[in-house]
Amino acid sequence: MFDRSSRPHSSPNKIGAPKTKRIVSLRLRKRWGAVRLGAETGVAPSTAGAVLHRCGIRHPMGLGVKPQPR
Repeated sequence: MFDRSSRPHSSPNKIGAPKTKRIVSLRLRKRWGAVRLGAETGVAPSTAGAVLHRCGIRHPMGLGVKPQPR
């Protein structure tokens, strides 16, 4: 008996490269958040956020946005 991995062999519902590129380009050009990106591209806000996180541009601080004082 061997332990088997629980990792799926494929991800059929993963969004494609064109939609990923669109989310990233809109984020870099418009500096929109995940909610607005999701509405514009037709994906859930959590999916848009996951795409940004995967691409390494999750936080707007890396885009040159000044933090707002609280």
